[in-house]
Amino acid sequence: MKLKLYDSENNFCGILWEKGPLGRRELMDLCRVRLGWKGSVTRTAIRRMVKRGAVQVEDSVVSMRVGREDTEVTTKWCLFDLLHGSSAGMTGNTASAIRGDKMGLTEAAGVRRMMDRHITSGNSTGQHYSAH
Repeated sequence: MKLKLYDSENNFCGILWEKGPLGRRELMDLCRVRLGWKGSVTRTAIRRMVKRGAVQVEDSVVSMRVGREDTEVTTKWCLFDLLHGSSAGMTGNTASAIRGDKMGLTEAAGVRRMMDRHITSGNSTGQHYSAH
């Protein structure tokens, strides 16, 4: 059975497949440049991919445990990816909210403002969303 990767996970793994094993700092720098991710987002991706068995970390070196041929890319609707194309600038609270964790009024208001800005300015997907 193939490991299912979401688009953002596939992009992350693509860096490791292309470059081979990398130190955490170098991987964080590449994710910042290529994916627009903050260090905290990259650290979360590493933890999640280790938990799923796709990545291993030894002596601060991150490497793939599975080959590209052992994976399957699947699309999962993610609010931030849909609106912005990446997780760039996503706060931990916003990421938690998008994953379905409970969010407070402050986080909900932040997501609402982000959606309102997007709806007001249009979007690149050609889809239209109601703010309510």
